[in-house]
Amino acid sequence: MQGEHEAGINQKMAQDYKKLLAGFISSIRTDLNAPSLLFAIGQVNSHSWAYGDIVRDAQASFCREDANAILVKTTDLSREGSGGLAHFDADGMLKLGHRFATAINQISVDTLLKEMIDRDRIAGFPKPAYECKQASSYNRASVSPDKPGWFADSDGVSAIRVEEVNGRKEWVLMEDTGPGVITKIWAVCFYYGLKNTTGVNINFYLDGETEPTISTNFFRLVKGQDFIKPPFAQESTRAGNLYFPIPYAKSCKITMDKKVFYNIINYRKYAPDTPVKTFTMDEFRKTADVQKKVAAILNNKPDAKGEVAIQESQLQSDGQLVHTLPTSQSCLSYHALAFSMDQRSGISSICVRSASCAKTLIVLTINSMVMHENAVTILCENDK
Repeated sequence: MQGEHEAGINQKMAQDYKKLLAGFISSIRTDLNAPSLLFAIGQVNSHSWAYGDIVRDAQASFCREDANAILVKTTDLSREGSGGLAHFDADGMLKLGHRFATAINQISVDTLLKEMIDRDRIAGFPKPAYECKQASSYNRASVSPDKPGWFADSDGVSAIRVEEVNGRKEWVLMEDTGPGVITKIWAVCFYYGLKNTTGVNINFYLDGETEPTISTNFFRLVKGQDFIKPPFAQESTRAGNLYFPIPYAKSCKITMDKKVFYNIINYRKYAPDTPVKTFTMDEFRKTADVQKKVAAILNNKPDAKGEVAIQESQLQSDGQLVHTLPTSQSCLSYHALAFSMDQRSGISSICVRSASCAKTLIVLTINSMVMHENAVTILCENDK
């Protein structure tokens, strides 16, 4: 929260504010060696500053141009407190604090890209929580096992509905209201015959806009041949997959400009009050540096590293060796266990105890041989 001085002294200072703000933030990021440090910038409030509009416009302009800066609205907050009209009252301060907290935790293209390479987040339970949902071209004749058409198999030619937009038809593939994120789109890349590899156009209408935010060739988009490049979109055998996250705050509708062919759209649905910053082409361009960093890691995955625990014991015919797995806060845990034993030992069972809340994957080798699941009994105390 700052800028009142420039807004109230003279016009020249107000006009220089954007340059001064950019320099201030750049210096902090440099000093902390944190070039992507997030800044939440509170608007100069609606007090009668002589040049308040100039400073507010500068703050908004800076936030549009900097992918790691978020503008926090303040002009509607109450200021009728004991501090005078230049200051917020108690209610205004409480709302301002809530808005800053919301802004800092906002889901955006930037945060979703970084999530792709955050192993701790990928292995943990999501915060904030969301539903995983899917839209597809499945046969709408399949309604219920107790109704006709349940085994209908024409799964590539159905849409939610057909609309008329400016005198032309569009087939609605997916529709959602409330905050969410498109996380993956799959499509076959031939259209009603192997010779037609041109296909149709796909349109993304976000937050109720009448014009699509994205309108481009469907096949080129999912194959990484449009503005989104590999590894965020990749061609596979006669198909393509789009992995680039497309968030929306209020709603999303995806359409094709010709009749539907095989496609699957996966998306997250968040709770109504979840703060989400809607995808724009401007936001896409501002995250270019983050895209390069994420792409480099996805294309060159690091070696997995974990805890190594060695426990040795001389087993007698009636003895036992108990190895307790380390606890984990993640939702998935992987353990490789190796045993060396005399073939005459007569041991027929091994007990692996896990106190973790995670799903546990165990790879067991005895005398350097991976054991078949029926060869040894593995007892897990954690039934998850």
